[in-house]
Amino acid sequence: MKRLLSLIWIPLFLLLLALGGVVGATRLQASLENYRPPDLTALVQKGPVRVTEPLSHRVVLVVVDGLREDTSYQMPFLNELRQKGISGSSRDGQPSYSKPGYAVISSGAWQETTGVTMNTHQGPLQVETMFQVARKAGLKTAMVADEWWGELNEDTVDFNYNYRDADSHDPATDEKAYADALKTLRQDRADLTLVHFCQVDTQGHAAGGAGTKAYLDAALHIDQFIKGIVGALDLSRDTIIVTSDHGHLTRNNRGGSGHGGWEKEVISSPLVLAGSGIRPSSLLLKAEQVDLAPTCTALLGLRAPAQSQGQILWAALDAPPRAQALLELERLGLNRDFTALYLKQAGSTLTPDSGAQDPTIGAGAEGVAEGGKTSANRWLSTAGKLAASRDFAGAFSAARQGNRQLGLLFSEARSDRVKTGRWFRLWVPFLAAAAAYLIWRRRQSPWFLPLLVSFLAHVALDAAFYAGVWHNTYSLGVFPDASLATFFKLFGWPGYLALTPIIGYWWVIAKRLQGPSLLGRGTLIEIILLGSALSQLVIFLLAYFWVGYPIGWPLPDFRVGFFEMSALLHLVFLGPLGIILPPLAWLMGLMTARQLTKRSSSG
Repeated sequence: MKRLLSLIWIPLFLLLLALGGVVGATRLQASLENYRPPDLTALVQKGPVRVTEPLSHRVVLVVVDGLREDTSYQMPFLNELRQKGISGSSRDGQPSYSKPGYAVISSGAWQETTGVTMNTHQGPLQVETMFQVARKAGLKTAMVADEWWGELNEDTVDFNYNYRDADSHDPATDEKAYADALKTLRQDRADLTLVHFCQVDTQGHAAGGAGTKAYLDAALHIDQFIKGIVGALDLSRDTIIVTSDHGHLTRNNRGGSGHGGWEKEVISSPLVLAGSGIRPSSLLLKAEQVDLAPTCTALLGLRAPAQSQGQILWAALDAPPRAQALLELERLGLNRDFTALYLKQAGSTLTPDSGAQDPTIGAGAEGVAEGGKTSANRWLSTAGKLAASRDFAGAFSAARQGNRQLGLLFSEARSDRVKTGRWFRLWVPFLAAAAAYLIWRRRQSPWFLPLLVSFLAHVALDAAFYAGVWHNTYSLGVFPDASLATFFKLFGWPGYLALTPIIGYWWVIAKRLQGPSLLGRGTLIEIILLGSALSQLVIFLLAYFWVGYPIGWPLPDFRVGFFEMSALLHLVFLGPLGIILPPLAWLMGLMTARQLTKRSSSG
């Protein structure tokens, strides 16, 4: 009777898990696509945007979509440009998809702040952009780019050359973009110009991110475009910056090519700066994608965008002490206001006046409060007084210390909020421990060992097929635009193949120990499926404990979030087997019983 009941409740439980997997995966994906941060856009700067005299007549930012940092060193002209200026790498944010990268480059704010986490995002940015800052200063802006750039920067660009995203895979589109870029640059129409090329990204998706001729050929073709753009500039008075929105994975398969995750080759973009206002150096610049917007506005003598979370790349800039001091001081004021708003939204008790102990922050003038703890507002006051007395070197140093102080407070508040969320989810590990204890108490059951072995072996074998046989990667790059058929290939087939040796082994063992018991065979299959499904359920629950569910603010660690989604999709494909396999096992057992009956009759 117990075996008969198991053939009823276990399939129902597995189907319930499958249904939960469908709902859970759909909701998890939707929470990322529809992610919205708290109101960090209320910060409006009413003061003047012009801070100092410009370091450059005009700034041209070239974004080569999908260009890996290592591949950029195979581009001859870009290497020449490196010799004339300074180069390094830029760390991109996550998720490392295209439209989120465009938003970060435009605003200097991370995905967590802009609210743009997927290419499916609709509508203009709700945070201030460098194009808005330039227009507020009375400067002209131009954009030669995919329509996604235009959508994010709606009504903030004077000269728009946007092409349809649907046409971005056509090489002719980049040819047209190059012609339009030369047209607007030769006419000297804009102070800030963005030029965007797509073909490298197209070939990265189609042929793989590195080591393929198509990908390198596309990069070399764009290299000639960059040469032509520089030819239309006067680097004694103009500035060019070349970068990418993200890199690409190496392997060319649906689970391995692309981008979106945290891999070094994906989030390390090339960065080359040359021309007016740039200090030539062999120093390898270490930057972040959020640094581009405040650096571009600084070259134009303007303040950074209001929600910018980056810093001005002073190691790359050739700026007089007065300009350095005033621009860094202005950034400190913006940073203080933004950090205060962030701390409030995070529910933190910290304020910009809280202060924090940091041995890397030096003691300068009035910047150090009692006990060695530094207040960002005191740094702001100190820097202002030093600038007023024309001690620009001192003012610059104090302002930088204040910005570093705010960075510490920001990180502390974010970390506290993440940890608080985990406290509310502490029931998860306790529940898992209690369930494990109850199962362990029944270790004398004949079904305990098959349950335990399938629980442990399925995870290992699934990983072996997923990564070892099909060379798929554990990356967010497998999710965008993926169909049910793709998910079946990525998570269904490896899971099914992982079951094969487990079922085969226990089938032989059951035959030796129990004979051709019809209910016994069906129950054995159910127990194996239950153990495999429980392993994925545990993975989901542990990921849920660590990063929460669904995706909220602040954005989670996507390396853990990947396994949260993966576990849900595994449950989707494992669940229906609880209905399909036991009857098959029953029929096989029936056939075996008949064969034995015939043999005994003939004997």
